[in-house]
Amino acid sequence: MSTKVVDRWLDDLPLIAGIGEVVSWCRSRRLEPVLASLAWQPVSTAMARRHGFTANGGPRVGISGLVYDGTVAEHFNEYDKRDRALAFAAERGVPTQRCCAIGDSRSDIPLFSALQTTLALNADTATRKVATTAMTAQDLTEVVPWLQQWERGLD
Repeated sequence: MSTKVVDRWLDDLPLIAGIGEVVSWCRSRRLEPVLASLAWQPVSTAMARRHGFTANGGPRVGISGLVYDGTVAEHFNEYDKRDRALAFAAERGVPTQRCCAIGDSRSDIPLFSALQTTLALNADTATRKVATTAMTAQDLTEVVPWLQQWERGLD
């Protein structure tokens, strides 16, 4: 499939409301919103481009010319997700105590286990058990009070 066709499809990917507002809120406070995902890189790259996240991770699809060829160029699992997120912070000189994570699935459990402050958002039971906080929301802006509380704890 053409990379351009897939990119156009992904521009219309339905997502939770409020992502742009939360990303803007983070950036206005000099917090870097990073998208660590097990979704194929074209998906996470499209989401990052659309909403202003920094993309970090995800399995890569093979590309021949301008076409996704259906091969796996790089495998990526939940432990890679954790390791890449922690390495990303370390490369920027940010200790894990100054990081938080919001996630919705079991693939977030290793990362949640490595951080002090985590939020299971619209998550399954196993993920909720590992997170420091859990909530259900229809709009991502509902996490801002949680982020504000986390941010106050950084001082």
